[in-house]
Amino acid sequence: MIKINVLLENYSINEKYQSKHGLSLLIDFNGCNILLDVGPDNTFIKNANSNNMNLQNIKYLFLSHNHFDHTGGINDFIKINNKAKIFLMDKICNKYFIKLFLFYFPMAIKLEKKYISRVIEAENDLILENKIYYMKNIVSKYKKPHSINIYIKKYQKNLKKTHLIMKVYWY
Repeated sequence: MIKINVLLENYSINEKYQSKHGLSLLIDFNGCNILLDVGPDNTFIKNANSNNMNLQNIKYLFLSHNHFDHTGGINDFIKINNKAKIFLMDKICNKYFIKLFLFYFPMAIKLEKKYISRVIEAENDLILENKIYYMKNIVSKYKKPHSINIYIKKYQKNLKKTHLIMKVYWY
């Protein structure tokens, strides 16, 4: 049996839970607790605590990609769980930035150096245990753009109000 609890998402339908831009899902697969992403900060922990969910029982943590809205709570998670295997579906050294006006702001994982050894950069498919697989989807029909300037320029003509536009760069 699979049970999925949303610990954090952009919206909440229950006043008991805080929402933020980001994601964190707690997956119970036949008693094996798996966490997918940790949101931008420790809000996922607060939401788990308010529903009496014990994050110390997490066996695997998967970080879907190296952006702060999915990895920002990693240091807080490691402080409360010292046994979970942590898989990053990206490289820790990859740097991502948001450009706001003339400034670049880092948006990649902010992992304390003392915890780097806990993270496994998953590059291949893995069998973790019976019926639990890690399958990395690296096949893409389309090349990733160096930046999304093309899309921004295309849609800027249609804007009637002033909007804050972000550009994401891959390095």
